Amino acid sequence: MLFNLHQVRKIAQNAPYILVVEGYTDVIALHANGIPYAIAPLGTAFGESHLQQIWRYHSNPILCFDGDRAGQKAMIRAADMALPHVKAGQLIRFCGLPNGEDPDSFIRGSGVVSM
Repeated sequence: MLFNLHQVRKIAQNAPYILVVEGYTDVIALHANGIPYAIAPLGTAFGESHLQQIWRYHSNPILCFDGDRAGQKAMIRAADMALPHVKAGQLIRFCGLPNGEDPDSFIRGSGVVSM
């Protein structure tokens, strides 16, 4: 299950990307700061079924996990999981955050950055 996918799928066709974060509080903070196309896994680590579900709605997800050691490990696991499934027209990108930051704290401290 992906938190906020029910809303994001309505706007996914016109969104520049879908931002995948670790937790629903990050999704809420990003939405409050002008990024309505963020989603997060609920209760599990990001996995292949999540990625396949996202690719149904958008071909360009960006994974942005926490900047701590656990977030970095999760991003490496996600890359290892995703790369064998990438096909023509399907991308996956990664956004690293500074150590100690998560999307919520980063957006509050830095503001929205255009991509």
